[in-house]
Amino acid sequence: MYTNTYMISKYSHKGLTWVDLESPSEEELSHTVDLHSIPSYIHEKINRNDKENKIEEKDDFLFATLNVPRITDEVNIDNAITFIMNDNFVLTIHEHPIQAFDTFGKEMELDILVAEESKIKNNHLLFAHLLKNLYLHSEKQLVESNNKINHFKKQIIQNGKKIKWFAVLAIILFITTIIFIWL
Repeated sequence: MYTNTYMISKYSHKGLTWVDLESPSEEELSHTVDLHSIPSYIHEKINRNDKENKIEEKDDFLFATLNVPRITDEVNIDNAITFIMNDNFVLTIHEHPIQAFDTFGKEMELDILVAEESKIKNNHLLFAHLLKNLYLHSEKQLVESNNKINHFKKQIIQNGKKIKWFAVLAIILFITTIIFIWL
């Protein structure tokens, strides 16, 4: 089941649990940390809000922070995503919406409704699929940006050719005007 309460989304099915916190308040974060018995040293790392890429493993917990840029037409946002994982759950924490996570949550919901045998058998594979979706979404954004750049290049080249012809015509008009003035 995939539920979304404010900015806390939770997916839980067949022993898999993924909790996604978007811009959590301190209260929401503390509640989630307590609910999943996350050690205090990890809670302290989250509170430091350090955006440096890192991966650490200790006491059967994996703690990772990855910066995944979000590319839009208006602005590029560096989005630090914190992952906390053990055998019982995967927790993601981030400040800005992540379309790849929304898409993944909807895909997981469809898997539940269709009742197909899931390829994701444990929370470690769930973590891997989250990373894969982030990568695929970033690749899609880069391809779209590259296509826009190529389109702008073509427009510049076409406009450049128009400007060259305009310059040639202006020179011919200038020479013709000088010739008429001298005659």
